[in-house]
Amino acid sequence: MKIKNKILCPECQIPLSIIKTCLTEKKIRLRRRVCPACKFGYWSMQYPEVVIPDKRIKYNRKWSVTLLDYTP
Repeated sequence: MKIKNKILCPECQIPLSIIKTCLTEKKIRLRRRVCPACKFGYWSMQYPEVVIPDKRIKYNRKWSVTLLDYTP
């Protein structure tokens, strides 16, 4: 199943296309996004997902949490 790209071009509000994806030595994913209509483009990055133990999370309300002692 392919996930659809729902990021819109800030210039013309058309969905952006991902034309290049690469992974750095630190496992950071870089993506080149370009608008097919106006050719506006930029790079975005996504850090690797990190598992956080429950003991480092404080539950405040139904959907509100605080991350305790976070060090990247």
